[in-house]
Amino acid sequence: MQDVDWAVRTAREEFPGVPVFLMGHSMGGGEVLSFVTQQSYESPRHAETVVSLTGVIVTSPLIKQTIPASKTLRWLGGKVATISPYSLIPAAVSPDDLSHSPEFNDAYSKDPLIKPTGSLRGIGEMLTEGEKLLSTGCHHWPKKIPVLFIHGDADKVTSAKATQTFFKVIDAEDKQIIIYPDGLHELQNEPPSIRQKFVTDIVSFVQGRTSTPVAQPNSTHEHTGSNDNNAGVTVALPISSSSAPNSTDPNTQSSLEIDRDGDDMKVTPKL
Repeated sequence: MQDVDWAVRTAREEFPGVPVFLMGHSMGGGEVLSFVTQQSYESPRHAETVVSLTGVIVTSPLIKQTIPASKTLRWLGGKVATISPYSLIPAAVSPDDLSHSPEFNDAYSKDPLIKPTGSLRGIGEMLTEGEKLLSTGCHHWPKKIPVLFIHGDADKVTSAKATQTFFKVIDAEDKQIIIYPDGLHELQNEPPSIRQKFVTDIVSFVQGRTSTPVAQPNSTHEHTGSNDNNAGVTVALPISSSSAPNSTDPNTQSSLEIDRDGDDMKVTPKL
């Protein structure tokens, strides 16, 4: 959480007066939700950072696994973790479960920087904190902070149903959820047409909360309208390891490129 706080504060210092959005994907999405709800910690400093946000964007967040790990294995892992918390165990994700793009999935499987293991403590805390989001965290969402959830309904890694449940429970004045039919875990690495929609949906959300106030559709429904009166925007991005740039083939990774020129914002997909 300290790292997330640092990223937001650094963005504010580097771009004073510019709206800051906090965005996270997969495990990073779960961390963003935990940070905003101040789950499992009390910190006036972090609370100040949270209220400074213009909005929050989470994609395929880890709240629950699509196929939960065995309770018995988790119990055993927790016991062993008290003795040897940094012992590594297998934690591989099948490349074919990430996207419908064979090129990206192949690059992922060959990337030497992506490790198919995790520590007992790290994996245990990751799953536990995700579950807490549904039991307690969802009741502590700051009412005034806009949030966008994006998830594929065919995600085999993180649960789209858990995301929908969290969305329904939080008491936010401005919340959106967009579910992609047949979308897998890495929507930003799906085929080009889906990648472009993914970028457009995020840009539309940002534009709608940084431009001169205009009539908005019901904020709990999908909004894909655009507006030409854009303000400069900074996006802090905690992401999961599965989304890290590929060291051997950078052209297979998509991301957002944001250029600020005076009062204009340009956001383009890097595919």
